[in-house]
Amino acid sequence: RQRQMCIRDRYVGGIAGTGYSTITGCTVDNVQVSASYWKCGGVLGQWNEDSATMENNHVTNSSIIGKDNLGGIVGFANYGNKKLINCTVTNTVIGDSAQSTVEQSGGLIGSYSPSKTNTMSIQDCTVQNLSIVAKDSINEAAAVVGGVYWRSTAATDVNVTVENTEIADMKVEAENLTDVGVIFGKTQKASNYQMTEVTVSNSPEAVDIVGSVNEETKVNVASGTFD
Repeated sequence: RQRQMCIRDRYVGGIAGTGYSTITGCTVDNVQVSASYWKCGGVLGQWNEDSATMENNHVTNSSIIGKDNLGGIVGFANYGNKKLINCTVTNTVIGDSAQSTVEQSGGLIGSYSPSKTNTMSIQDCTVQNLSIVAKDSINEAAAVVGGVYWRSTAATDVNVTVENTEIADMKVEAENLTDVGVIFGKTQKASNYQMTEVTVSNSPEAVDIVGSVNEETKVNVASGTFD
């Protein structure tokens, strides 16, 4: 159980700043995790390249503060096949009401930068009572994954799936919202997004399930409840 405050310009996490390996069974409770710039996460600031799994990690009653690549569990996920299983973020604030613009921020993962044919799988996770805040503008943000962007134009056939996941009581607080969604913020071309057994309740009226969909992007909602 981690309760210390972490302050640094980038690569800041409640458990680790950066990491390649699997992280399991960690709880971050009542912590302010702060970066003056980017890549700041409740558990891990930057999830480094290669394939890995994070399981049974929980962040509650905490604040993830910074400008860019901010996540309740992971701030920034680099390329490789990633799995996030049975992780929760509750009663947590992401962003900074003093910052003019907050970008690429997610309740679970701020942003993911895959290579060709990489996959990201999010299973059995919960985000409840999440607030994403900025003074003026929020860009590319969501309760699950804020942004997915390719490392190169050749990064095609990338698949992102969300299964058996619950989102409740999400709030976004800024005057201007761009590419802000409940499940995904900004999507990119030549990508596939799949949602199965996803439950959303009390989401902001001004926010769609997906913030923006590129004309080459495929989004499939197999099953779920959206309110």
